[in-house]
Amino acid sequence: YLASPMFSIALNGFFLLLVRYRWRDQQLWRLEYKVTAGIWLYCLAWSIVPIPLQAYNSDWDVCWVVSAPLDCIDDCTRGLGAMYLERYFTFIHIWVCLVSSIVLMAILVHTVKSIEDKVSKYNHNSKSKVAASRSGMGIMKGETTVPFSSHQ
Repeated sequence: YLASPMFSIALNGFFLLLVRYRWRDQQLWRLEYKVTAGIWLYCLAWSIVPIPLQAYNSDWDVCWVVSAPLDCIDDCTRGLGAMYLERYFTFIHIWVCLVSSIVLMAILVHTVKSIEDKVSKYNHNSKSKVAASRSGMGIMKGETTVPFSSHQ
């Protein structure tokens, strides 16, 4: 629940580093190990935090960060701070990850669009080539609309 949105951000970031900043595979591999370890350590830490607060309780069919008994406000027997942790896990964390993913993807789309615009200046009849490459039609063998390749 915590790790999945963070891995989505990492993937978006890796694509941005690859396309916009032209990172090499070796650079991305080194960063991948650090990011993966960081995400798992973050999730492990946040899974340990509710234990001393007695915030793991039954939420009908699952064990979740809730106060006990369910829906208590002030007369809780366990997990007095569970409401704040639950808000963090279910709202703040998810929304921050969602907005981050949207921003990274918007930057990536803008980058690809600007690359296509730069390429279209140098290709003869470029608008039809870009349109053909987007539709998958009319591309001859060896023809490309991407300004860089993996053989730089």
